[in-house]
Amino acid sequence: MNNSIQQQNNKKLILIIDDDKNYREILRIKLQSAGYEIIEAENGKEGISLLDQYKPNLILLDVVMPIMNGVDTLFWLKTHPNGKNIKVLIMTNKFDLKEEIGDQYNKIIKKFGALDFFSKSESLDQILKRIKTTLGQ
Repeated sequence: MNNSIQQQNNKKLILIIDDDKNYREILRIKLQSAGYEIIEAENGKEGISLLDQYKPNLILLDVVMPIMNGVDTLFWLKTHPNGKNIKVLIMTNKFDLKEEIGDQYNKIIKKFGALDFFSKSESLDQILKRIKTTLGQ
């Protein structure tokens, strides 16, 4: 898949950055069936490297990952030209998002520009609804 495919079929491109291969697969299947193009990365460093080749409309970003975690990835995205205008939704395994993020919750949302958080325990339909809302669909 490349940018010309995205432009030809006018599908929105979503980058999933998550170290959980099984969850990435579940999301990919759900989102592809809803008409989205999907690219995947298993950590923030890999996800950032894809931005030279692809220009996603949205990034779904896990918080806890090896190599480069979600907070560091979000900071990079929002301070570099290749990432600063991309919409980002943060995702986590934790049910209580504020408990996991702690004092950094407001900092991440307000300063670094993530649009929203969601728990991976939410139903795929709820997550899809959040994505559509975020993309203005």
